[in-house]
Formats: sequence, C-alpha cells, structure tokens
Amino acid sequence: MTLQTLVTRFVTCMPEWNSANQSTTGICQRPQTTAVVSTELDNTLLDVLSKDGLIQETLDGLATNMSDMLAGLSSSTQEALLTPLRQAPQSMLGSTVVPFPVDSYTSSPFYANVASVFSIVFIMAYLFTISRILVVLIQEKELRLREFMKILGVTEKSIILTWYMTYAAILFVGAVVQALAGLVGLFPNSSVIVTFLFFFLFGLSVLALAFLISTLFSKARVGAFVGMVAFFAMYAVSQGFSTGTGESAKRLGSALSPVALALGVQVLANAEETGEGVQFSTMGTLSDNYRLSTALWMFVFDTVLYTVLGLYLEKVMPKEYGTTLKWYFPVSPSYWRSRKQKQVTVEAPVDDVALDLNPSFEPVSTDLREQERNGEALTVKRLRKVFQVPDHLSAGPQWCW
Repeated sequence: MTLQTLVTRFVTCMPEWNSANQSTTGICQRPQTTAVVSTELDNTLLDVLSKDGLIQETLDGLATNMSDMLAGLSSSTQEALLTPLRQAPQSMLGSTVVPFPVDSYTSSPFYANVASVFSIVFIMAYLFTISRILVVLIQEKELRLREFMKILGVTEKSIILTWYMTYAAILFVGAVVQALAGLVGLFPNSSVIVTFLFFFLFGLSVLALAFLISTLFSKARVGAFVGMVAFFAMYAVSQGFSTGTGESAKRLGSALSPVALALGVQVLANAEETGEGVQFSTMGTLSDNYRLSTALWMFVFDTVLYTVLGLYLEKVMPKEYGTTLKWYFPVSPSYWRSRKQKQVTVEAPVDDVALDLNPSFEPVSTDLREQERNGEALTVKRLRKVFQVPDHLSAGPQWCW
C-alpha cells in the first residue's frame, strides 16, 4: 500500500476529529466511502492483498506464505487489517490508484537556483562598459579636446552625436554577440531578435546614462568611479521589488534602466524555466507582475530622458572653459526666438596705404590683388598694435590685406 493511497483514503474518509482532546474515533464523515462488511468482500480483499508483489517478496524472505500467516491471526487482528482495506479507493482485482493525468511539461531548475544572482551577473558585465564611456567623454573635456574642436568650427551637437553614433555601433555588435551566445546558452528557447533588442536597447540607455553623468564631472577618474557606484546603486533599487509588487510600481522603478534590466532578465528566466522562452507574441505576457515589452519601452524612454537631461546640464553646469546659460533658459523666450542677423555689404574704396619696400614684408602677389578687385579677398584696413610706453603711446606700422 503506497503512501499516496493512504493519503487518498484519509482525504475521502475525513475521519471525525475531536479538537478538545486532540483525538479521533476513526469514523468517516463520509460513510459512502466505506464498503459494506461482507464475507465475500473480505475474502476478495485478502486475496488481492496476498498477490501484492512487495508482500510476497517479504514473505518469501521469511519462508512462509500469506495463507499460513492469515490463519494464525485472531479475528480482532484480521478485522484491524480489513478495516483500512474497506476504505475507498479499494484495490479490487489488482487495480491501483494513480495521479490524475496531466500534460507533459518541461521544467529547468537551473533558473530557479540562480534566480537570486542572475540579474547581478548582467549588471556586473555592464560596469566596464559604462566606465569606459565615462572615461572617454570626461577625458575629452579634461584634455580640452572638445574646446579645440569648437575652435575649428565643430558644433557641440555634432560632437555629442558623433559619440552616440560611435558607441551605438559598438553596442550593436555587442548585442549581436550576446543574442547569439544566449541562443546556445542561457536563452535557447527565446527569440534571438527579442534578446537582441533587449540587450541593444539597454546598451543605448547605458550610453545615455554615461553622457548624463559625464556632464557633472571634469575629471575622468572621479567621474568613472562615481558613475559605476551610481549604476550599481540603481540596480540595488530592484531588490526592493518582490513577485507581489504591483506592475505600476515596477514600471515606475524602470525609469532607472538597471532596474528594468533586472526585472526583464527575471522575465526571461521565468520563461526559460518552463521551456517556452519569450517570443514576439508573448512579450506582453505578465510574469511576476512585469512584462518584457515594458522593459523594452522603458529602455527607449530612459535613453531619451537621460539624453535630454544631459543636454540641459551640459548648458547650465559651470565649466572651466566656455560660458553657461541660466538654469531657466528652456522657458526663456529669447533663447527660442530666431535671431536672424542682417548681412549688409558695404562697398568702400580701399585706402591706399604706402608700404616701405622692406624685405621683412611679403610682397602682395598679382593673384591676391585680382581677388581683392573681384571682392573675393578679405581686406583688413589700418591694422596696428599699440604699445603702452610710459608717458606716451607708441603705435606700430599700419598694414593692409
């Protein structure tokens, strides 16, 4: 008699229970689950019991048989033996009790065993990425490279856009490698396109977050250290969420991209544990009150949010070089008002300036004079330098062209 059969008989019988003295009379609350006592039924039950394989194996070891053993039992002992056998379910004619049939399913305990550390592995993998981006962006300001490019006529928007395009290409390649590695490793049942979008969009949010943090620092070493600490602290927020936390609270917490990564990775792990994975058709399926589609949309939102905040801080934070705008400049009409400068061409005769024939002066070429007559040359008139000399001013010679 198996333990499962005993449990089933207890549940179907539901014996009376006296809570006062913590005892039972053994009388079933469901009388219809107990067979009516009869000699024919008792003989049948004992016959089925004698055919049990485990009992026969035990009796063979004792060098006896079931008939001899039953003959040696008293009537009270036989009644104690038959009482549980009369309780449904009864193993009549060798029948057995089996679990209710269910569809087969796949379960992978690996994801349940590593659930507590699964997300932190991905966070640690991106610490190096954000530190390198911070070092490059801040070092550009620290070494005055950005100011030098501005002198050459490169606008600040072009500089930032170039960095975004450069690292977006690098993160694209990294996301492809991660998606292919996940296909043969951690996420074999999920769509490779879904996992690629997950890692690529998160990488873009990391890039935007690094740009935002870089606007606050002028030293690469300090900025990279603080940035990594801040990035890890954002992930720590996700540890405050449990499986019972509401979906709206988790969506709000996803404004921090490491939180969205941690929750999204958990959704992927839950889907892989059942052997189904995440497909385009199941991205919106709720898992622990969170959806993978929510993580993807929040990555896009975080990227835009961090970029806008970074552009704002880039204009208002004090710098060692260059000027800054007032903190309220976005609501200032003068900032948004188009300023069209009228260009007025003034034609004036070129003053003839007599130059001494001095070998120190470069002679004006014929081509340059022709360009001046055609208005294609820039003419500087009466350019001179004044020296401050005690008691009087001394002016140097005047030049033209």
